[in-house]
Amino acid sequence: MSDTVLQVRDLEVTYRAKQDDVAAVRGVSLTVDAGETVALVGESGSGKSTTALAVAGLLPARAAVTGALEFRGRDLTQVGRRERRSVLGVGIGLVPQDPTVSLNPVRRIGDQVAEVLLIHRRARRSQARAAAVEALAAAGLDDPAIRARQYPHELSGGMRQRVLIAIALIASPALLIADEPTSALDVTVQRQILDRIGDLVQRNGTGLLLVTHDLAVAADRADRIVVMSQGRIVEDGPVEQILRDPAHPYTRSLLDAAPALHLSGPVTAAPAPAGRPLLAVRGLVKAFPVPGRKAAFRAVDAVDLDVAAGRTLGLVGESGSGKSTTARLALRLIDPTAGSVVFDGVELAGLPAARLRELRRRFQLVQQNPYAALHPKLSVIDIVAEPLRSFGEDRRTARDRATELLDRVQLPAGTGARRAAELSGGQRQRVAIARALALQPDLVVLDEPVSALDVRVQAHILALLGDLQRDLAVGYLFISHDLAVVRQICHDVAVMYRGRIVETGSAGKIFADPEHEYTRRLLAAVPGTAVR
Repeated sequence: MSDTVLQVRDLEVTYRAKQDDVAAVRGVSLTVDAGETVALVGESGSGKSTTALAVAGLLPARAAVTGALEFRGRDLTQVGRRERRSVLGVGIGLVPQDPTVSLNPVRRIGDQVAEVLLIHRRARRSQARAAAVEALAAAGLDDPAIRARQYPHELSGGMRQRVLIAIALIASPALLIADEPTSALDVTVQRQILDRIGDLVQRNGTGLLLVTHDLAVAADRADRIVVMSQGRIVEDGPVEQILRDPAHPYTRSLLDAAPALHLSGPVTAAPAPAGRPLLAVRGLVKAFPVPGRKAAFRAVDAVDLDVAAGRTLGLVGESGSGKSTTARLALRLIDPTAGSVVFDGVELAGLPAARLRELRRRFQLVQQNPYAALHPKLSVIDIVAEPLRSFGEDRRTARDRATELLDRVQLPAGTGARRAAELSGGQRQRVAIARALALQPDLVVLDEPVSALDVRVQAHILALLGDLQRDLAVGYLFISHDLAVVRQICHDVAVMYRGRIVETGSAGKIFADPEHEYTRRLLAAVPGTAVR
């Protein structure tokens, strides 16, 4: 490390409100040197993203900032808006957390990546377009020239996140701020992206401020870890020291809750005898036509799956492997090209609408994104009561049942009167689980239910799901790219690759002695090897 790229001194950030002001960051000081990776770690609401956005100058107008933010010796709090903007993009690169809202929906991907070079006059238009294709390739996108001509809605969430990384890296900034850059990505792509970011840090001497709730990622990638809680830094030190001998109780609680740091040893799902068969999928195929090609694309190809009452089947694989499409087929949200889906002895294909609706009471879905899955205008209690109302329950009975469910998923009293926007991500996901349980289903499909949550909230949600399964004997189809989470909750595992199931077995067998090369590759890519 030859010099300091970023020095934050006594940073205070307060959000002004009509009633009480909220102190989000209180007295934070940290440094990032050239070629150094500093991981800023903490739960949602700890102030880590606010700290990162303060450095980038992207906080809302209602945020009052005091303290010093020195970038290469220049205090950014003392310069004008024009000069501050001249730094962002070329001096400081930012990878924001949410790819869904961070890209312009009406502009092509390549134009958005090239825009950094054009705004800062680093290249002519033709050169910028060529550089954008190279940046997309460097960020791990296949067919980058084709992707450059597409729009954000034509890409998966993981692909959009890679576009944001390309935008941040195209000008080779001196400081890169990565705010949860891989939280939406599967483990193999996550490793590729972090490898590419690490190469830039080493090759160009870029300083990296890595904001993450994933201590396993921090363990693998950082030189130093800075732990934040309630707006303050509670611990700061080299990775080895923090992981092996944490001084603060909060740091120890984060380490205990991180499933990827405890991947060795026996699986931890509670034992469960096989109940009656709930879901049997046989020879399932879903083919989509591809413009300009005669052959259709088989997103799901000859898939066989079984889910039993009281047990959890984990369906794992990379983004694009066909997991979510399989879930939609199993729930009869889309129709298969071929194959059968049998729920509790009833073939779902060709069922009359009335009979299918009747069966839908018995299988429910918890979606991946708790921010987008809940009605923004309804109160929480009405969100949970809505399925009951749609199946004919009177308003009073439905609300009483919803109140019981909110208590069951351990939400505080008074939550029912609030709206989803007033809740944290973990609280929203508990609401989604309560809604899924409202009709007392036999089967719940959970599509990446904890991927957007920090480790302690994630641990609470997984424990809650386990308790509910033991109490209600409900079967789970648990879809995830996170093998550490799958190991924690699943009894059986099916590994999916390019639309096919390549390996199935008990969780203990899959994790202890995987047979397929792809399964071994997935396990090798799980972060946290620094302490395992």
